Amino acid sequence: AALPEAADVVVVGAGIAGAGTAWALAEEAPQWRVAVLDARAPAAGASGRNAGFLLLGSHVDYATAVEAVGREAARG
Repeated sequence: AALPEAADVVVVGAGIAGAGTAWALAEEAPQWRVAVLDARAPAAGASGRNAGFLLLGSHVDYATAVEAVGREAARG
């Protein structure tokens, strides 16, 4: 596809994070021209192979979380 002549925001990467960011920007500011650029096809990289996991904070397994913050907080 051809590159856009102009954009207000350019998101580099069309994986789950890039596509989600572009979508959120378009929803939040519909007047913005949002362009998504990727070296390959959408989700052709890691997002297409690993189900596109995004985590808030750092990932800790459940047992380690229980030790660190207690069972109730770990469940939350």
